[in-house]
Amino acid sequence: MSTEIERIKDQMHKTFYSDAWHGGSVMEFLSEISAKEAASRPLKARHSIWELVPHMETWKRVARYALEGKEIGRISPEENWPLIEDASEESWARTVESLREEHEALVGALPV
Repeated sequence: MSTEIERIKDQMHKTFYSDAWHGGSVMEFLSEISAKEAASRPLKARHSIWELVPHMETWKRVARYALEGKEIGRISPEENWPLIEDASEESWARTVESLREEHEALVGALPV
């Protein structure tokens, strides 16, 4: 019989990598997006995909810190919505990889 933590880890894995209950997973979606698409802002008053990815990473880090008992403090606007300074494909790949690494760190911080 699985524990509630195992169920949560399973749902986090599915939502992030595959078989998400709501359709495509985060990584499935991001793997199909180019740097140009990620940086585009079709609606001026909305965040771009590229801005949303580090925003997600920040809040995964906040959740991990809380699980680890670390001091969180106030999240600055720059941490919450980091500026995109390099819109290259390589930078986009690093941004997505950084999100993946933080996701894995968060899952790893869950109790066994």
